[in-house]
Amino acid sequence: MSEDKRDIGWEYLHSKDEEGSFSEDDGSWGYTNSDGSGSYHGADGSWGYKNADGSASFHGADGSWGYRNADGSSSYHGSDGTWGYKNSDGSGSYHSGSGESSYFDADADDDSDNDYYSSDSSGSDSGDLAYALAGLLTVAVGAGIAARSRKKQQEREEEAQRQAEAERIRLEKEQERKARNTLKKKRVKAFFFKGKKIEVSHDCEYLIGRNMSFVADSFAEDAFSNVQTIPIKDIYKGSAHKVGQVEQVVINGSSFFRKGDLIPYDAEIIITYHEKKEITIPFSERSLRKMNYVAAGDRFQELGFTEIYEKPICDLVTGWIKKDGMVEKITIGNVYPFKKNSVFPYDVKITIEYHTFKKK
Repeated sequence: MSEDKRDIGWEYLHSKDEEGSFSEDDGSWGYTNSDGSGSYHGADGSWGYKNADGSASFHGADGSWGYRNADGSSSYHGSDGTWGYKNSDGSGSYHSGSGESSYFDADADDDSDNDYYSSDSSGSDSGDLAYALAGLLTVAVGAGIAARSRKKQQEREEEAQRQAEAERIRLEKEQERKARNTLKKKRVKAFFFKGKKIEVSHDCEYLIGRNMSFVADSFAEDAFSNVQTIPIKDIYKGSAHKVGQVEQVVINGSSFFRKGDLIPYDAEIIITYHEKKEITIPFSERSLRKMNYVAAGDRFQELGFTEIYEKPICDLVTGWIKKDGMVEKITIGNVYPFKKNSVFPYDVKITIEYHTFKKK
């Protein structure tokens, strides 16, 4: 077992060079005097103290307790039934709540497991349990310090993340600045030496059928400044087109151009591309409440929506107030309630919730 695992807690109340006091945001507080005495009060109700002669006591919020004598002997009683003791010569024993027992000899070497043995021959685990007894009391007294250490570590990690995010944003802005400068230089060069004209990087045929983002970015990287994208919302179930697929590219009114053609950098470039069909709903969600769920579903189907789902609410006993099949709510995508004349893609998920009788 590592030094940190055994001696956590000595960092504050059991260290002569830690004179002073502390308080945490959660209400925990403590202090250490110059003579080595000290006190700890945890926000969870735990408390403990250490005297100048080395004796100490701890009372945990969960009912655990323990003490340490001036000669180094100690005892611990856990709320889960664990207990153990340590003699002044370093020997002692540990007994877990599950019935396992571990023993260790006098003056056991912290870096060796050879002085430790167990009644159930559990090997190195027993050594760990024995080591745990040696530090149980000090661990308990220093629990608040461990929490403070973890909090500081968390704060350091959060600060590192903030710095990393700030650096990422700085690099992105720097890249954007360099890109703008590059485009500016291209346009300045074209203005003075080529009559504002820039070479086109691709033939018109090469761009047809490709993704709109690729085509738009290609013109932007060439330093063209007037690029527009216009969707053709015609993709429906069974359509041969893909979302974002380019239908046509028109430069200054012409759809024919070749790679290397010189075009003014402020020429109007219009990219038309295919998108999902959108449907306007001529009624509101509220107007469909209390309607039969089948009739409500039919209205959406008539409009052209394809993903309509029904969700029963099995809460009816008599069906006198709320009728069997009556609509409770309708959600479109993540929108509830939707308003009249709302617009959605044809394949958005529509969920109709309705009342029905409890299952017997």
